[in-house]
Amino acid sequence: MGIVYNYIFNGNPGPLGRFSKRSHTEEYYIWRGDAAEDLERQERKVFHLTSPQGLKLNGYYYPASDTPSSIIAIIVHGYRSDH
Repeated sequence: MGIVYNYIFNGNPGPLGRFSKRSHTEEYYIWRGDAAEDLERQERKVFHLTSPQGLKLNGYYYPASDTPSSIIAIIVHGYRSDH
């Protein structure tokens, strides 16, 4: 989660600078697959709700650390109609 935090809050793209490329290399797709697998292994809470329009929405809460905090980041990305 540190890479994402640095990208969002510190403006440091690090390896996330790959997202700005118009074409991606095979290395990018390997990295993306590995990152997705790592994220799937992370502890999280899953929330489901239905919008007034009948769309099923999912939310995921990933704790940033073991230290309790009143600060959270809400990140919204994309839309998929295959839920």
